[in-house]
Order: sequence, then C-alpha cells, then structure tokens
Amino acid sequence: MKVIPFFIIFVQYLNTGIMNHDKIKDTVNKHGIITTLKLFGGNKDIIKQTYIDNPESYLDYLIGNINIQYGINFTDNIYFRYGDTTIFLCKKYDELSNEGKIVVDDFIWNYFFLHIMDYNNTETREILKSWLEKHIPSTKHLTPISKSHEFYQSNIPVKTSNYMI
Repeated sequence: MKVIPFFIIFVQYLNTGIMNHDKIKDTVNKHGIITTLKLFGGNKDIIKQTYIDNPESYLDYLIGNINIQYGINFTDNIYFRYGDTTIFLCKKYDELSNEGKIVVDDFIWNYFFLHIMDYNNTETREILKSWLEKHIPSTKHLTPISKSHEFYQSNIPVKTSNYMI
C-alpha cells in the first residue's frame, strides 16, 4: 500500500478545504473502508461526505467481481460471493407467502450504511433494494435484510465477515 497518494489527498484537503471525493472512492475500492478511515484518523464524516450524494456507488465496484454459486437443487439458496465472503444470499421462497429475502452481509448493512452513513434500517433496505434491482435483476422480488437479522430470526450461528470493503 502506498501512503503517498493518501498524503497528497490529505494535504490538498488541508490547503483548500476541498476533499477530492473521486480519489477517496478509489482509495476505498483499492484498500477498503477500514484502512481509508484509519488514514483519515477514523473520521467517518470524510467517507460519509464522499458517498452522501450516491450511497449506492459504494457497492458499484462489486459489479464484475461477484461470483454466483447455486445450491444443489434449483430451490436451494443462491450465494453471491466477493472473494471468499458471501455478501448477498438469496434465501428460498416462503411457499405460503410467496416471499423471498436476500440476506446482506453485516459489514455492508451495519458498518457502512448504519454506522458510516447514519441511515436507519428502512433507508438501508430501500437503498440496497434499488441497487440490487438495477445490477442483479433476478433479485427484484426479494426483500433485503441484514445477516444479523437473519440470525435472530433463525437462531442459526452466522459468522460476520471481516473483509476489506
């Protein structure tokens, strides 16, 4: 990881008071949000201001990097993976209600949208639903929920990811 580009971004900000949001997005995409936050002293407002006009753009770098894995049977779950981490999981339909859900990794839901962006669960669900419908049209009929919400509903142990997005 090169520190000089971060230093340049920070010095430009100190000199002009203007943050180059495109460079910050590039930094987040290359090095992850946690590393980027550390470089800016943990100031989440820098990240928040970068994505405030288009919070969906945080997820855009995933396009082309998602690996889709299908369950054994057609009715099994569908896993959308980024590297070794399942970021979206399409659950089977509830045959009685004819509803499905897509479980979203807690890092995306809780850390980015709730903690960094200060959205509530309803706002987060709407943003994720819009992004998913646009980029993965087969999820149009699914309701996004957080992985931790799925855990509390099913009492199945769920490991929260610790990856760098």
